[in-house]
Amino acid sequence: MTRKRAKRIIPIAAISVISSLAAGGMAVGQSASDPGREDIGTVRATGSGDGGPAATPDVPQTAAQFAPSGPSLNQVEPTSTLKSEMLQKVIVPTENYNDIIRLTPSTQDISPVGPGLQQDFGESIRGMQYTQFSVLYDGIPIPGFPINFAPQPGIYFTSHNIGAVTVHRGPGEASAIGAATFGGYVDLSSPQLLNKPSATAYGTAGSFGTTLYGVQAQTGSISELNGGRLMLDLENEDAGGATSGTSTRRRNGFLKYEQPIGDNTVVTVVANLDHTFTATPYGATLQNIQAYGRNFALNNDPTSQSFLGYNHDDYTTDFEYVGVKSQLTDALSIDNKVYTTAYYQRSAHGLNVGGAGPNLSGTYYLNGTTPVDLTGDVPGVYTKYYFRNTGDVLRLALDTPYGQARAGIWAEHESFTTSTVQTDDTRDFVAYTTAPGSVFTNNYRSNLNTLQPYVEFAWKPLPNLTVTAGLKYSSVTRTLKGSAGLTGAAQDVSQSYNTPLPSLDANWQLTKWAAVYAQAARGYETPNLNLFSTTQLTAVNPSTTNSFQVGGVINRPGFSLGSDLYYIQYQNYVSSSTVGGFTTFFNQGGAVYKGIEVEGTVKLPHDFAFYGNGSLNSSAYDSNGNVLAQTPRRTGAIGLIYDRGGAFRDGDNLYGSLITKFVGPQYGLDTAAVGQADSIPIKSYSQVDLAAGYTFTVENRKLMFKVNLYNLMDDRSIVGYAGATVGPPSQPLYFTNSGRSLFFSLAATI
Repeated sequence: MTRKRAKRIIPIAAISVISSLAAGGMAVGQSASDPGREDIGTVRATGSGDGGPAATPDVPQTAAQFAPSGPSLNQVEPTSTLKSEMLQKVIVPTENYNDIIRLTPSTQDISPVGPGLQQDFGESIRGMQYTQFSVLYDGIPIPGFPINFAPQPGIYFTSHNIGAVTVHRGPGEASAIGAATFGGYVDLSSPQLLNKPSATAYGTAGSFGTTLYGVQAQTGSISELNGGRLMLDLENEDAGGATSGTSTRRRNGFLKYEQPIGDNTVVTVVANLDHTFTATPYGATLQNIQAYGRNFALNNDPTSQSFLGYNHDDYTTDFEYVGVKSQLTDALSIDNKVYTTAYYQRSAHGLNVGGAGPNLSGTYYLNGTTPVDLTGDVPGVYTKYYFRNTGDVLRLALDTPYGQARAGIWAEHESFTTSTVQTDDTRDFVAYTTAPGSVFTNNYRSNLNTLQPYVEFAWKPLPNLTVTAGLKYSSVTRTLKGSAGLTGAAQDVSQSYNTPLPSLDANWQLTKWAAVYAQAARGYETPNLNLFSTTQLTAVNPSTTNSFQVGGVINRPGFSLGSDLYYIQYQNYVSSSTVGGFTTFFNQGGAVYKGIEVEGTVKLPHDFAFYGNGSLNSSAYDSNGNVLAQTPRRTGAIGLIYDRGGAFRDGDNLYGSLITKFVGPQYGLDTAAVGQADSIPIKSYSQVDLAAGYTFTVENRKLMFKVNLYNLMDDRSIVGYAGATVGPPSQPLYFTNSGRSLFFSLAATI
């Protein structure tokens, strides 16, 4: 065990920025027919269109353009992209990226409060949990919750700040960075800036008292600034919730600026600030569901630990980066982004939300000093979490006669502090203890330093065949100092983890409309903070995956189709046991994931199209064959889409979609222990969503009307396991589907 404090990582400065500003050459980009050329972003600041969110979306002409989600001929692993047109036409504007990706194969997400109204509840890809895959924004990893890397989509970017979403169902090439490429990764891109100035006012109103309104302004290309362009988006959201006692208040500001320098360099600045306050559900027991209904979460009883006034979370986040993209020579290009992001959460909840645990009884010490009889008062927990991440993502690409050589590095430093106290919620959350002394049950700080350099070469032995071999090396050092209740003792410890991550893939363009691909790659998950056990710190190895995948894509004007087979070896599964209040973590063998996935669209007559995807998924522990938790045996989506330009007049667009998402049976809890069975079975469920809208132009002003009917058939199934109450006896907590809801949206652009 090492007790040295890890050195702070200094973000890597942009290499040769001065020379890059003056360099000439070709624009950086990736040919649609050349998977061997890395896409590190278009250098020339080129926009499209002359409107904002209410601009007339492109009217589809081919099956792939109709598809809400679809594969690419260039992909080297199973990939689905949800384009900006789909985000405008299909989703409820309140939805976050995790709600959006549920339309793709092998995915699920739970929204018990309503579409996009709060945080993640059960998001997974192929059964890999949301702590096991990375989320990136413009190529920068978005930090998850520091203890277990859980992403926080509801407190960073709104749907108006996302231009497209790409789901990678695999570890990716060596250039795919992140703390958890274990189960794949999700790429979010920022909105494209426009060439002409525009101002858009938009709003949504609907079920659960939901109101969302905002304004987005774009300057267009400013000739006095050599084509510089600015976008500013301000948004306000207020909503109750489908579950009793829950609510959401959200304020978001987003800015993006692009500054061309010469013909071959662009500097990009992005800033996002978000503040969200939620009255948060923690699930409900079957007993409470039967007694109070499927929408039960919190109550109005101030003597109850489930009182809505005692269970809330207050989040503040920011995310900023400065990027430089330049074509240094005809062959050499650079992309460098320096970034910082922060997360501040203040969380209050009852000690036993949803359970039947007793309130306080007897004498306790307020603030650890004053003895007071607190009999009948409501016990709670109050926790503060704060982290600041700074980092740098550098990518270089060099074209050679034999293919493209690529190299880069991701460097990040995370500083995290947290503290927890027991509170008397009846007395306005004052801290208390059972004996005189410190009020803190947790009070520690942790640093996480990450370095991920990579090299890869995309070799082209034939004009239409690209074989890419790469190696990424992940080096992680975590420190912890202070009193951590998760281990039960004060600590000053440090641990490093170093793992090589090779990848090999091939893409063969059989024709201009068909391609096949194969991939073998190793994924990795940075060990989370929970593994810092005083007795087992060095005994736990990081979890890894070996992924093997093959697939094919056909993209014809009348239909598009993608299918794949995957086999994933999960190694060093981390398990835990608790004895006498102390938790010990250890590796417990491995598991295997395997399955088949398909996704396609068929263009039909009269501006209709049929979309569908499906998957058969299997997972099993090596030790006993038990299924891993939250791995549905099958998933699917089918939909009918209508999209017509000039339906009533030139320049208008009439569209609609009816899409059903199906999720098969799964378990809420699993076990790798021999002789023990999985528990908490969750049955299959499905949800039907309807969207319809009309966009038209009046005297150069664009107007968009849209209606979303979410969960049309009012399915109220139990859809997820939410943990358990504090025993004895301990009871499972469940999430249910949020039920039917209706939303109206309007946007006007001048």
